[in-house]
Order: sequence, then structure tokens, then C-alpha cells
Amino acid sequence: MLLYGCESRKNSRSGSPYLEVIREAGAASEDFWVRVHAIEFLTELGDTEAALRLAEGCREFETEPQKRIGYWRMKYRLSVPSEKQVWLDRILASYLDREGPDRIHAAETLAKLAYPLRKADSSLTAQDLRSGGPIAAFVKWGMALPADPASGVDFDMLLEAVEDTASLERRIAAYAITFLDPLPEAYRMRLFAAAEAENENSEALPYLLHAAVIQDSAGSDQAERLKARLRRMAEAPGKSARIALCKALAGRCDKEDEALLQQVFSLRNPVPEDEDPAAGEIGPANQDVKIAAAFALEKSGIIIEKQPK
Repeated sequence: MLLYGCESRKNSRSGSPYLEVIREAGAASEDFWVRVHAIEFLTELGDTEAALRLAEGCREFETEPQKRIGYWRMKYRLSVPSEKQVWLDRILASYLDREGPDRIHAAETLAKLAYPLRKADSSLTAQDLRSGGPIAAFVKWGMALPADPASGVDFDMLLEAVEDTASLERRIAAYAITFLDPLPEAYRMRLFAAAEAENENSEALPYLLHAAVIQDSAGSDQAERLKARLRRMAEAPGKSARIALCKALAGRCDKEDEALLQQVFSLRNPVPEDEDPAAGEIGPANQDVKIAAAFALEKSGIIIEKQPK
């Protein structure tokens, strides 16, 4: 039997099958980034004790370029406010190192942690914006963030990127919007229009739909059309599309959405594993999909009541 409601979830948290799946991935996955994603899901769900314990198990990666950024990001999110600056400084130093091996990872993480790159070396950010590619897209996200509390997010910068013809720019700008507070109405309409116009085969589509669905508060016909397209991501062949679906529905799903999340969680139709095609549902791509679905189901307050024997 499936039950809905956050109160039920809180009362059953310790025995949640979804939390157990996420904890297991955080402890035992052979893929470092799956472990990071699992620990971050646990952090967001408030399972801090497990997240802290599992993050310590990743300490060995602190000296490994790129992976160290993931470790520091976890530590930042799990630290008390007085200790966060230690981890932020390490990530920032990696970005500012012009010859560093993990500048892209650092730029992405700084943006995710809402660090405004307008505070960084302006000659470096200008160089990165000119260079194109992933680092330019992540730096643009960071540059859109306000440098002081009196300023606001540069929504024009992000929406212009969403409307850009380069798929990478649209994808990352749409992803950035999923981290922000509700957009002002004019920008929300621009986002909806961009999502509605996006081609079905576009790599940016899942990110645009994710951003649009979580920005909807009125339940308009246009928003419902976009959500219907998002639901089709449950059968999409790539992991990014299914993860976007899960994150968009987390904490806001109805019974139809819950059925889709259960379908994704079951890995009834596994996504392809690029690195090891034979890995199937035990491969890292499918582990990432499964924990994203578990996160969405847990956050939505859906629990499975044990049947009497």
C-alpha cells in the first residue's frame, strides 16, 4: 500500500526503503560521483548523521583533482556556518589557479553554492567567458549571482543564455534556474516559451522542462503542457532526462507522478551505461537514476506500508 503525506514520512524515516537505497549507494557505490550525489540527497533530506558518516568515507579523495571538489562541496554543505568558509576557500582557490586541473568542477560548484563570481578576479572571469565551452557556461551562471544582498540575480543574463542557440549554454542556464528562487513573471514567461519551443531530441530539453515545472505556481495550461512533456522523460534513454524528472517532481508529485517515479525507481527500463554497456542496472548511470527517484519519493512523503504477514 502507498501512503502520502510528509507526517507519515517523518514518523517512518528510519525505516524508509528510499533512504536505505540512498545510504547504500553513498556507502558502497564504486563510482565516486554516485556517492557524492547520494550524500547530497541525504543532506537535503535531513539525514545528516548518515551524510556526515558517509562523507568521511570519501576523505581519501581529497587529494585527487576534480574529485576533491566534490568532497569539499559535501563538507561545505554539511558544515556549521562558522566552518563553511574553510571549504569554500579551497574550492575558490582551485578556480583561481589558472593552470589548475579542476577549474571547471570548481566553477560549477561555486555556482551551485551561490558564490557570486563577480567577487573573483575579473580578468580571469572575462577570459573564461571568452573561452566558450563548459567553463564559460558555469562562469556565466556564477556571474549572474548578486555580489551583495542589495543586488538581485541577473535574470537577463540567464534568460539570454536559455534563449541562445548553443545547446550547452541553454542546458546549463536552465539548470542554474533550478537553484534559484521563483523568477519574476516576465522571466518565467520567457522560460516557458523557450521550453515549449525546444525540440524533443534536444539535450537541453529536460533541463528546460525541470526549470519550467518548478517555476510554475499558477497551474496554467502552458505549464500543464510542459509538465506533460516532462513526464515523458521517464522513458527517455539518457540518465540526465530521468534525473531531471525526479528532481522536478520531488516534494510536489501527485498520484500520476508517483507512478512514474516508482517506474523510474524500479529501473524497469535501465538507461544505457556508456562506460560499461554490460553493467546494466548496477552501473553508475542507473545507480544515479535510482537514487534520484528514491530522493523524489522520499521528499514527496510517499512510503510503502508493510503488508501484514
